[in-house]
Amino acid sequence: ALLLLRWYVSAVATQVMPRPAAAEPAASAPEPAADAAPAEAAPERDAGDLYEVMEDGLRSQMRPDILPVSRPGQLQDALLIALSKLRLDGVVVNARVESWVGRHRDAPELAEIRIRYRSREGELDRELGAIGLVTGQYIQHYRLKVTHLQVTIEAPDGSTRRLVLDPEMARRLYARRLTLVEFLRAATRRTAAP
Repeated sequence: ALLLLRWYVSAVATQVMPRPAAAEPAASAPEPAADAAPAEAAPERDAGDLYEVMEDGLRSQMRPDILPVSRPGQLQDALLIALSKLRLDGVVVNARVESWVGRHRDAPELAEIRIRYRSREGELDRELGAIGLVTGQYIQHYRLKVTHLQVTIEAPDGSTRRLVLDPEMARRLYARRLTLVEFLRAATRRTAAP
């Protein structure tokens, strides 16, 4: 939580934001008191815009195709390749398919996913967003039931933190039924036992 707060303060403090939208409400609002409320709400709008830009950037870097997952080990490889494309450092994926379906037992049905990576200073939101989008892409495509989705973060100071993500929220993030901000709020609330 402190890393998220530090990143947010740093990002907002160093940015110069144009404010043409603030001038429009002032012109259309006849009362001076109504003029103050949009000005106070502007930082939230700006933060939301930053996260929209972040999400769009992540989506544009993602692989457009889904790698095949029809044998043991392929889910792990597919997630590793997709996450590496989104510039996660030192990423290690342990993804085990526990049951298969289909006529030839070649479609994953039930899986457990554990991801470990080295976080960069001020990049936690982007990194967790990348993990949510990539895992959500595979969960959505294969209609995968994920029993456990755990992320271990190695912080720049050497400490580690484990988060348990909600696979359904990752799927909804990928399907654009959840914003990146909503996904991150839920993600940072669920800490796994060491």
